[in-house]
Amino acid sequence: MPKWLRVLLWCLIGLVTLPLALIALVVLAIQFQPVRDLARKQGLHALQSSLKGELTVSDIRWPRFSRVELDGLELRDRHGQRVLGLSGLRVDLHLPALFEGQVDVTRVEADHLFVDLADLGDDHGLLSVFASDQPTPSDPNSDISPITVSVRKLCLTQAELAVEPVPD
Repeated sequence: MPKWLRVLLWCLIGLVTLPLALIALVVLAIQFQPVRDLARKQGLHALQSSLKGELTVSDIRWPRFSRVELDGLELRDRHGQRVLGLSGLRVDLHLPALFEGQVDVTRVEADHLFVDLADLGDDHGLLSVFASDQPTPSDPNSDISPITVSVRKLCLTQAELAVEPVPD
């Protein structure tokens, strides 16, 4: 076999194994508490700008490729009232769907779920955290396609829902 062909073959093998090795390294590294803390802080920082409240997560784990686990998830509205709380959240994903631009959640397990919808308005409660201060009209010429999210199975353990009725 010519030398240039061996070099080309080793380059191709390197191009294939490098991404796999990086993924394996990330999965291994995320098992250590300092790396999980860094990932949690970076994720919360990225999400915080799109919320009108404060999101906290005690711990995040990635025990296998298709499962993400969160502990101590709490969301407070702009007034500091707790509007969402979970002691544990486990999400199983169907990974091949991600390559098609879809998020396919095969199972969600939520322990000790608390949801406070308050007055179903945009000042208090869970909906107020996601409310926009200025409505943006949708652009029909936009190149951004919506992401399809499907949840196949939802399992709740000890859930509580609070709603304050709107007076007539």
